[in-house]
Amino acid sequence: MVDCVSFSVIPALTALWAPLILAALPGDASRVLVGDCSGGLPQLPGTAGRLRTIRLANDPHGVKLDDFLRSHCRAEHVIVCDDDVFWLDGSPLSWSLDHLERNPATAVVSLCPRDPLPAATARRLGVEEGLRPMGSFCLVLRREIWLREGLSFREVPAGDNSHGFAFDTADFAHFELRRRGHDVAIAPGPVRERLAVFERTSSWLLRMQRTGGELDAWVSGRASRQEKALRAAILARCVARAAWERFPDLDLSEPVAPEAIDRAQAVCSSLLGPERSRLIEDEVQATFSRVAARLAELEG
Repeated sequence: MVDCVSFSVIPALTALWAPLILAALPGDASRVLVGDCSGGLPQLPGTAGRLRTIRLANDPHGVKLDDFLRSHCRAEHVIVCDDDVFWLDGSPLSWSLDHLERNPATAVVSLCPRDPLPAATARRLGVEEGLRPMGSFCLVLRREIWLREGLSFREVPAGDNSHGFAFDTADFAHFELRRRGHDVAIAPGPVRERLAVFERTSSWLLRMQRTGGELDAWVSGRASRQEKALRAAILARCVARAAWERFPDLDLSEPVAPEAIDRAQAVCSSLLGPERSRLIEDEVQATFSRVAARLAELEG
């Protein structure tokens, strides 16, 4: 039995993610627990008894994860996975569970780690150069160790730890695990390639919702943000079309107006220029085509 935890802000995104993670889970006893932060996620066909939806406020991500791991999960192993990390098959989970079984000191396997720490940051934190924080995008963890050690997924501001460093969601727990003698494993590249990964899609779409797509204040002078916002806008269109085709009878009303997405895309494209924008669109389309192919395979 394995539990999987995710949170839904964009119902159509979760609706496409759910059948892929369900197909990757072992046995009928494994469950997917989705915190519905939008209130708009309907019961998906074919998921009765395996996907449980729990409505809740869109609190900080680490707060929600702490609550679910303690109050709703029951399995020995728990997958923590954003709903814009699409599982193309079950091999990443099989590799993770096998690694955990063969390595009792490993508490967590990260299937979608953050970028390596800069050398100066690694020295400041007293860790090896090139270390990749585990992040919270896609993890497989031993629940018993996490609870026994009293760990938290919450962000830790720079003023709240002896390092004087701001830790993003789950990253302080990574360093605490290492300090207490546990290992955090980063899955190798070939394993991670069986996931189609997008980045912070929901957070960027919510910004588009709040600003009506006027993202200038968020992305001006920040090429990396321009690229992330553009990817989210392009992915939103792919998702909306695919969700309508797969679930024509479901109400998957989207919280972000198409006009806001159009405006955000125009803002980012004008800043990045046509060539870079076209490359990003091609990249998103190519990655999403892998998701669409896997969904078609499951339907067939």
